[in-house]
Amino acid sequence: MNANTSSRKILVILSDGNDNSELNREEIETLISDKSFSVFTIGTIAESSESKNMLINMESISSKAKDGFYYRIYEAEDMKNIIPAIYDRVKNEYILTYFSYAPVSTEVKANINIVSGKNIFQKDFSYKSPDKIIENAPSVSFWKTKEFLYGSIGAGIVLLGLAILLALNIKKKKQFKLEKEEEQRLRLLEAEENKAKFENFQVEYDDLLDRLENQQNVSESEKEKILQLEDILNETSKTAFGEPVKIDTRRRTMILEAKENIPEVHVSNTNPKIIIQSGPLNGQQIELNKNSIVVGRLEGDIVLSDDTISRTHAELTNINGKFYIRDNDSTNGTFINNRRVNHSLLSDGDVIRLGNVQLIFKN
Repeated sequence: MNANTSSRKILVILSDGNDNSELNREEIETLISDKSFSVFTIGTIAESSESKNMLINMESISSKAKDGFYYRIYEAEDMKNIIPAIYDRVKNEYILTYFSYAPVSTEVKANINIVSGKNIFQKDFSYKSPDKIIENAPSVSFWKTKEFLYGSIGAGIVLLGLAILLALNIKKKKQFKLEKEEEQRLRLLEAEENKAKFENFQVEYDDLLDRLENQQNVSESEKEKILQLEDILNETSKTAFGEPVKIDTRRRTMILEAKENIPEVHVSNTNPKIIIQSGPLNGQQIELNKNSIVVGRLEGDIVLSDDTISRTHAELTNINGKFYIRDNDSTNGTFINNRRVNHSLLSDGDVIRLGNVQLIFKN
């Protein structure tokens, strides 16, 4: 950008509103403020909260140039209109050459009047006459120079490239927006489907309890069905609501206790028990003399003060003389013989691990 050269120059600045350039506005304004060439600034997207400041900078830059123009476009089609406008604007500019009749090396104050149709333009200016007089200097029309031809071709290629980049950028942003909207739609649809599944299983669970309440006896398969449905409700509630729904098992326990039959074989004189093998209660034996026993860190029938135990970690349930263990969606899980379970039938000698606390089931 040498001010002393007579080569034809224009400057085109294109921005998409994202301020990620290493140049700042003040540097660009200083660079163009004393240059005699046209500056075209183009904002490629509509103003938004993120791009507003950058697009204001574009307008400010064009205002600092001696011959500056600011264009704002909202879609790729607008670039097709701006390219001819810039071309016509450059085409209608002229480089004036003149002969100076002043003495050599003299400061001269002058003015120029330009008549274009009905318009008259006046300009006062000053210059220093050359150190050497050049007579019969040829007058060459700018339109016949190689600079105009090459400059026009180069400007057209640059603007076409910018238009292509702009179109690709807009297409990419639209595609990204559509993908996000589709992802959100699928998530909402999945959530609705999971809610419907949960409601269906809840109805099936309630209907089963209603039916068992009116029966004389409850079979083992029906007991297993209850536990299976409670597990399904626990899992589907996580996907439907983001967290497990607390299932009220009191009605189930009351129904099963009411339908209990007296065991026909193997009447034991002692209740099963839990032997604690680690943790604060290491060595203690706890008799299981209730049909529902909750094990937890802060609440329950058996309180284990260990940080790896959840508040209400697990529940031991006596159903028709058989003990089952159910995990209450604990953080560190419930393990039977080193296998993680949600619910399981307990057998004599089973090793139970709740967090870091180990217990033995004795029947």
